[in-house]
Amino acid sequence: MGNCIWTQAEVVRRTGGSSGLVSRIIQHLISLGGLFTETQHRGGRTLVSDAQIYLDLQRTSLRGSDAASALRDWEGFCRP
Repeated sequence: MGNCIWTQAEVVRRTGGSSGLVSRIIQHLISLGGLFTETQHRGGRTLVSDAQIYLDLQRTSLRGSDAASALRDWEGFCRP
């Protein structure tokens, strides 16, 4: 499947699970330290993956979801 990000609704559709169950699974994975453990190196610094940044932005208040959408729309998103 490669690098991709699915919305919760897409995960429910693809797995046939209930929205509540998928939400609990995602929250459990996040509580374990996030969904993505890969790192990337940019400018001499070690960063979390683009996908993890996207998820973290989604959980912030105010304009976090707007920033996450802009990151996902960026042509370099989840690409080496």
